[in-house]
Amino acid sequence: MSQYTTEVRFICEQVSGLTESVGFSGIDEVIDKSWRDIFGEDFPIFDEEYREHLCKKILQHYYTREIGYETPSLWIFKLRVRMNEIMPYYNEMYKSAQLKFDPFKDFEYRVTHEGENSSTDSNDYS
Repeated sequence: MSQYTTEVRFICEQVSGLTESVGFSGIDEVIDKSWRDIFGEDFPIFDEEYREHLCKKILQHYYTREIGYETPSLWIFKLRVRMNEIMPYYNEMYKSAQLKFDPFKDFEYRVTHEGENSSTDSNDYS
């Protein structure tokens, strides 16, 4: 229970239109209803389909923590500013993680010979 400031869960419940707290079984529904209003849709993200998943994970992680700001509006503002600051960096990391490569193959060496030889042999040293 929060002692000095409000918790993220109270903000989520308020944004969801609830007047009283829900139990553990209602957390997913509260987060489903509130994530878009809390985060907005203005921070850059590498894949729009991942926005909802990322926002929900962040809310779940901090759900029972105090916000540390005077008002929920100030917390939402600071959260949106921070997401705009950090997401360009993390977008590059997410894109890199999606690349498919063979970690045991560190180079590819190919020899092509042009000349008077009429052979069609090709050497591929992988």
